[in-house]
Amino acid sequence: MAYQAIGIGSSANDGTGDDLRTAGDKVNDNFVEIYTLLGTGSALSSGISATSSVVTLTAPLIATSLNPSSANGATLGSASAEWSDLYLADGGVIYLGADQDVRIIHDADDGLLLKTSATSDDNPFTLILQTGETDLDANDIIGSLSFQAPDELSEGDSRLVSASVDAVAEGTFSATNNATKLSFKLGVSETATEKMSLSSAGLLTIADDLVIGDGKTIGSSSDPDAITISSGGVVTFSQSPNFGLDLTIEDDLFLDSDAAVVHFGEDGDVTLTHVADTGLLLNSTMALQFNDASQFINAPSATVLDINATDEIELNATLLDVNANINASGTYTGAGLMTTGGNIVIPDAGTIGSASDTDAISISSGGVVNFSVRPTFAASVTIQDGGSIGSASDLNAVTISSGGVVAVTATTASTNATSGALT
Repeated sequence: MAYQAIGIGSSANDGTGDDLRTAGDKVNDNFVEIYTLLGTGSALSSGISATSSVVTLTAPLIATSLNPSSANGATLGSASAEWSDLYLADGGVIYLGADQDVRIIHDADDGLLLKTSATSDDNPFTLILQTGETDLDANDIIGSLSFQAPDELSEGDSRLVSASVDAVAEGTFSATNNATKLSFKLGVSETATEKMSLSSAGLLTIADDLVIGDGKTIGSSSDPDAITISSGGVVTFSQSPNFGLDLTIEDDLFLDSDAAVVHFGEDGDVTLTHVADTGLLLNSTMALQFNDASQFINAPSATVLDINATDEIELNATLLDVNANINASGTYTGAGLMTTGGNIVIPDAGTIGSASDTDAISISSGGVVNFSVRPTFAASVTIQDGGSIGSASDLNAVTISSGGVVAVTATTASTNATSGALT
């Protein structure tokens, strides 16, 4: 039904307007249309009320759109009359800005998409978490992004905040300070607690082990592969490492290069170089060599210790204390006492002597001991039962039995039991 206009004529009582009945019918039709649209046809809806300045609608149905009188000309709600819930359909979009350049998009059954329509370079979507606090001190949280499963059927710890990323003030904020760390919190059986942090100075602190991928690297901006760790755990350094403190190795140490060099001292002036299949070289001139052909220690100008291929040194004691020198000819020149806990073995026909009589004692391959001069004994000499004393031409010139009977090759005699004299 369309609006019914009443004809009133061109001038008063000129007989050209609607008669009274026709005019009344038009008025009646107009009211029927209003009552039908705003009520039941015979009564207005109770959901509509009005004052001189406010029209109140109860549960109105908007067929297309609800618009303000002009752009940026009206608000939804006010500081004292807030809207309650807002319901949007699947895929609903909230447009922000005069040109709708920022959108909050519903991703059905999953979450929200935050998108900017800017297509020019360096125009990312920006989300800033702001605090209203006006006096920030150390350990104050500036913003937090938390994760939780509040509907978990297991209840208990499962419904606590399981992870969060917090921005935490490192000190009192001022006009010249806003030092902040990022705190990464994770839950185990608790409300999430800090397991890793990144300080304002860029220091990364973790509560447990650091694991990288097989064959991956750790390094600096100038040397990103300074440390490489293989799948087998082998650690490779791109440069020679420097250790500020003592280095303790609980197992074997391998230097794979046949020419590996170990440097000692602040300026590395003392070196120990590996000579392939031979031994070690000190400072390139002082050799410490051990192999099958020749084993010796060299000083810069002379051989200090030389052991040929057929000899060996065997130390079965727990202490070797030598307060002397062995010169280039192999002579022991020290004045100290040399003590050994085991045997001393010299070569066949080798000698033992003094500085003036170097072959005072010689020992043959058969074990015969010869003295270069007649020996002098400070006490008695005892030989085994049945043992003998002789000369070069008569080795058994004198024999002594277990009973003390002394026999000589020319005359048999016995000892006097009282005086012990030979008779």
